[in-house]
Amino acid sequence: MKKMQLTYVFFLLLWTLVLQAQDPHFSQITASPLNINPAFTGLIDGQYRVNAIYRDQWSTIGAKYRTASVAADFRYHLTGNDFYAFGVKFLSDQAGDGIFKQNYAHVSVAYLKKLFGDRRGYSQYISGAVQAGLGQHALDWSKLWFGNQYDLSNFNVNMTLPTGESEILTNSGQVDLFLDINAGLVWYTVFDESTSVYLGVSMSHLNKPRISLFSDGIATLNNKYNIHAGGEFPLNRSLSILPAVRWLNQSPHQQFVIGSSFRYNQLGDADVSLRFGLYTRITEEFNDGLHNDAFILNVAYEFSDFIVGLSYDLTTSSLATANDRQGAFELSGSYVFPYTNRKQKISCPKL
Repeated sequence: MKKMQLTYVFFLLLWTLVLQAQDPHFSQITASPLNINPAFTGLIDGQYRVNAIYRDQWSTIGAKYRTASVAADFRYHLTGNDFYAFGVKFLSDQAGDGIFKQNYAHVSVAYLKKLFGDRRGYSQYISGAVQAGLGQHALDWSKLWFGNQYDLSNFNVNMTLPTGESEILTNSGQVDLFLDINAGLVWYTVFDESTSVYLGVSMSHLNKPRISLFSDGIATLNNKYNIHAGGEFPLNRSLSILPAVRWLNQSPHQQFVIGSSFRYNQLGDADVSLRFGLYTRITEEFNDGLHNDAFILNVAYEFSDFIVGLSYDLTTSSLATANDRQGAFELSGSYVFPYTNRKQKISCPKL
């Protein structure tokens, strides 16, 4: 079993290091809006928002993958039915106990326009945004061992032996800071307080930044395409359903996440609600056809202007053999500051 786990560790690390097309991702597809689509900047039922999300993945096979992101955004009235919004987000990803790291910092600028509205509460909006920032990838060579360091006399790794890879190790293992540009659009309709629908598209890494860990390398970060949709629909006075779907494509990989949460808002306090949901993640890697990768169990607790979410991935892919079907857990939190000026108020879909 240990040998099998080591094989998976090696495979996963190799996958992370050589592929150009795998961005970090979160299973809670609506809990980190600025990582989903920059056009979500400022789409909040309030004036300011701060949120954070943390993911811990594959700890059971000895190669911890941790991803964390924090973000903040705010919106201001411009004129008439037009608004502008700004946001900042930071993302850090560590693979294999910090062997490989990715760090990003972005600033978002969004323009929001009301297309239609009436006194009954029905309204339509469209938001467009550009997100620009800096990124850096790094590899810690000191945490890797090579074939020449495997001591056949005692069948063990001896890190004091020469690596035989002097040409590789002369490189710093760190990519210079690179410019990263993203853009997106979101259209949504709010019918009333408990009914809404949204549709968004975004494209990441428009400038295809160079990310090679070697000074003479030519590897670039592939464009990532994202189409997502969702909404809220009441089932009765106390229960509503929030379906959501997301499709990602970052050649040669694609991923679908589809499912729904249910929101129950009769817990004795008008400001308290409970969500519980089930999603499935379907992936395609190296043109091997679509297959189910994981089921995602999700719960969230809303109270006043806070929402706290917890999710767990139940692995269904071939990796389940090594990790005993234990995939990843995520913890998220968000706080929305109430309006200080009625002019700032807009109708927003519930994510």
